[in-house]
Amino acid sequence: MNISNEDLIRINNGFGGNIINDASLDFAFLMQENKKLGKYKKLAYLMRAILVDHPFRKQIKNNIKMNQKEINRILKKYHDVFKILEDYDKTRELPFQRKRIDLTLSVKTIKKLKELSKSTGKSVSRIIEEKIN
Repeated sequence: MNISNEDLIRINNGFGGNIINDASLDFAFLMQENKKLGKYKKLAYLMRAILVDHPFRKQIKNNIKMNQKEINRILKKYHDVFKILEDYDKTRELPFQRKRIDLTLSVKTIKKLKELSKSTGKSVSRIIEEKIN
C-alpha cells in the first residue's frame, strides 16, 4: 500500500477539515515501512490513527474544497486500496486474510502433497495457493 501523509491530509482538506495532531499519523506511516508487518497490520495502524486518534477536525473558516481533478487523481492512484476497503466494508474480509476450510482429498493426493511439503519446506496450504494463483 503506497499512500503518503500528504495525500491523506489532502483528502481530508477536500472534506473541509484540517489536521490537529499528526503524531499518530506519523507513527502509522512509519509502520508502513516495516517489512516484518503484513498488509493487514499496516492497514490496521493507519485505520487506528484515523478512526481512534481523530487527528483531523472540520475546518469552519476558510473552507478549502478539493477540486474534482485532484479527487480523481487520488482515487486513480490508490484505486486498489479503496477497492480493498470497499470490499471489506461489504464482506468484513480482506483479500490477503487466510481462512481455514475442510477438504476431502484422496489418500494418494494427500501423500503427494505431504512429500512436496517436506521436500520444499513449504506448508501444504502454501503449495496449493501457489498452484492456483
